[in-house]
Amino acid sequence: MATYQIFDTAAQYYDLFELKSQPTHENIMKILEDHFAQHGVKSVLDFACGTGAQSIPLAKKGYRVTACDISVAMLEIAQRKSPCGCDIAWKQGDMRQSQMGTFDAVIAMLNAIGYLSVSEFMTALRNIRQHLVPSGLFVCDNANLEAIRAGGYVTGKMIDTAGEHNGTKFVRLCQSTIDLTRGQFTTQWEAYIQQGIQAAETFTGTWRRQIYTCEELEQMLTTAGFRVLKFYDRNGGEFHPKKTFSALVVAERQT
Repeated sequence: MATYQIFDTAAQYYDLFELKSQPTHENIMKILEDHFAQHGVKSVLDFACGTGAQSIPLAKKGYRVTACDISVAMLEIAQRKSPCGCDIAWKQGDMRQSQMGTFDAVIAMLNAIGYLSVSEFMTALRNIRQHLVPSGLFVCDNANLEAIRAGGYVTGKMIDTAGEHNGTKFVRLCQSTIDLTRGQFTTQWEAYIQQGIQAAETFTGTWRRQIYTCEELEQMLTTAGFRVLKFYDRNGGEFHPKKTFSALVVAERQT
């Protein structure tokens, strides 16, 4: 199911489209820091780290971070962004099978698990568990199928994001369909990037994601040897199973 090349295609512009998500990143960091402090976390493995949205801030705060992504293009950008002195080991790899060592916490953020099929996610969970110390934390997020079944998504073509940053104009259009029975979310997207008054560059692609209800996600985590500690609204609102579109879950490895 996973087709990671979609992130190589426009990797150089990925951060432009994430500018709108800064409040979400800040909320994620707050949740991570709160739980990391409670559990004495010192070392973190960031699977599907992308361009370092969590890895770099965590390293700046003193955590020992290993950041892993399957996309070499995304990793190259992340390394260029990383300030000198940040304790980050950048690695190319796959959360389903790569062996990176043992950590106090593992994270896989920004819908990373959704790009795996159900069976691939279970394989990834077993691998992630092996990376954790006893009672280590695993944190991930994904779209919430229960909220989507309640009408929490937009049909038809929509503007996902648009803006201008340092002279670069950008806009991305998306159109999504969903199989509510199987929990399969498909988004066709097209992006336009314009430098100054030059001709715009065009990128297109398809995101195919597997999404779960919180009950389904908790059952999978339990089967893989985790205990769910808490669900959150990733975007900072009050968590509600039928209203929270993006759910973040904190789980603990069972011994």
